[in-house]
Amino acid sequence: GVEVVEIRGDVADEAFMREAVVQLNRSDAPLKGIFHSAAALSMAPILELGAACIGEMFHPKVAGTEVLERVTRDMGVDFLVLFSTTTALLGASGMAHYAAANAFMDAFAIANDGPSRRVMSVNWGTWEVMRLVDDQTRRRYMEGGLLPMPAVEALAALGDLLAEPRPNAVVASVDWRVLKSL
Repeated sequence: GVEVVEIRGDVADEAFMREAVVQLNRSDAPLKGIFHSAAALSMAPILELGAACIGEMFHPKVAGTEVLERVTRDMGVDFLVLFSTTTALLGASGMAHYAAANAFMDAFAIANDGPSRRVMSVNWGTWEVMRLVDDQTRRRYMEGGLLPMPAVEALAALGDLLAEPRPNAVVASVDWRVLKSL
């Protein structure tokens, strides 16, 4: 009984996002929830992280989260779901800035969740379809114990989480015998 609408644009552009939310609320069905699934992926050793690399991660993940919270705060939106990653929990070589941006999303959800509007961050493991990573990176994740989840199973888990909301959850397929730091 819902309609899913995909909007492409700069999630950290507050004027754009305000207009998008206003347009969505003019439809027959008011906006009831938002999934913030901004993707940004780059790798760099921590000693080589520069402002540009950190900014590429900060912009969609951190600034985007803050903008979405502000523009939906008083609009009657029931939920804001932030797509985080297990990297925020486990770390990964060359991805300190990615881990930090996603850890921000987790903490933000915990700090802003409430009865009038649920804010939830989901620490996703790897999915069978990961368009931003190459085969070598996929193999590295599997060797570390993070197994690719079929999209159908991941989305079913998301549905379960929406039915029983909490500010933070982990959804991952893990081989616990080989889980190790990536």
